[in-house]
Amino acid sequence: LYSFINAFGLSVAIAFCTLIYLFVQDEKSFDQFHENKDRIYRLHTTNFDSEKYAQADPSPFNSHAYLPAKMSEVMLDEMAEVESITRFTDYNEGIMSYGSNHFNQKFACADSGFFKIFSFRILAGDRENPLRTSSDAVLTPEVAKKFFGDEDPIGKILTIQSDGAKKELRVTAIIEAPPANSSIKFSMIVSLDVHPWFVRAREQWGNFSYPTFLKVRENTDMKLFRVHLDTLTTKYMGERFKKWREREVIPPGIKPTEFNIMPVTDIHMAKDISWEKVSD
Repeated sequence: LYSFINAFGLSVAIAFCTLIYLFVQDEKSFDQFHENKDRIYRLHTTNFDSEKYAQADPSPFNSHAYLPAKMSEVMLDEMAEVESITRFTDYNEGIMSYGSNHFNQKFACADSGFFKIFSFRILAGDRENPLRTSSDAVLTPEVAKKFFGDEDPIGKILTIQSDGAKKELRVTAIIEAPPANSSIKFSMIVSLDVHPWFVRAREQWGNFSYPTFLKVRENTDMKLFRVHLDTLTTKYMGERFKKWREREVIPPGIKPTEFNIMPVTDIHMAKDISWEKVSD
């Protein structure tokens, strides 16, 4: 009995140590599979919180991963450090049809830069730029099987109804489903132009609705990049910030809002910024 208790206790201890090790390894493996992971960043917004400030909070700020839609366009045009950039949303859904198959399908929206930044493997179809036009669609094998069965899905047309709008989508590629240790999830990707909200929000600097990822050029000085980002932010949002400062009575020296960057490999552990898969 004494030997059994010792052997059993040791076995349980080894088993738990093994499980802890595997869990930690899995947590640390998130987003490490991207080929250019050291040059990929997610932008996020940090806002001054007047209520926290009134309560003497030492850090009176809130952060979230949403930016104005227009921000990515001016960054790509005016910041030489930016090689590729994409807006990405994965909270969309609509009724999609092919023949007699009709399903309520969730889909992500992105810019064509998505495939220049991330290393999700394209299995078939256009491997260079599968979102060349606003009517292109990229499916995972699971979704392709659901709609088309054993048919070749490349070039097939899906009809989507979302928020009262009806559009046709042409399947241009089949992409491997994201692995479990990916912070970015999707089953289907279409152009941002498919979503009617984007058309309305595209020029609205006050509409913070679009997570944005970018890949910087090699050997980019990230301190200088941050300076250029602040300059660009002031150029396009300076007047808006001035009005916010007056309205919220923000103390001098504190920015009402600023944009920051985070390496893609840090997203999973950034639990203070809301995302689908985060950990502490």
